[in-house]
Amino acid sequence: MKRLFQAITLTVLTFIGLSLVPIGAGAVDITSPVCTATGNKPVVCKDAAAARTGNPLLGPTGIVTRGVQIFIMIVGVVTLFVMLINAVRMMTSMGNPDSATSARNGIIYAAIGLVIVIGAQSIVTFVLRKL
Repeated sequence: MKRLFQAITLTVLTFIGLSLVPIGAGAVDITSPVCTATGNKPVVCKDAAAARTGNPLLGPTGIVTRGVQIFIMIVGVVTLFVMLINAVRMMTSMGNPDSATSARNGIIYAAIGLVIVIGAQSIVTFVLRKL
C-alpha cells in the first residue's frame, strides 16, 4: 500500500511539475507594417493601438486579471491534492462505510468547489474584458 501511495504521489508531482514548465510561443504583429506606413491608415490600426494601451489595473494583462488567474491556478492545485487525498482515503477505507462515504463526500465537495471557482473566474474575466 505504501508503494502504491508513493507511485501515485510521484505521478501527480510529475504531472504538476511538467504543467508548470513555460512553453515559449512566438507571435507576429501583422498590423505594424501597415500601420507605420504614411498615408491613409485602415481601421485595424486604430483597433491595434487601442489594444496596446489597455487598462493596467483591469485590462487583459492588468493586475486584477493576473491575480485572479494565479488564484485559480492555486485553487486548482489544492483541489487536485484534496481529491487525491480523498481518493487514497477511499481506497484505504477497507470496507468501512463511514470512511468511504466521508472520502466520497470530500471528492464531491472538492469538485463542486472547483466548478464554482471556475464559474466565478469566467464571470470575472468576462466583466474585466468589457471594462
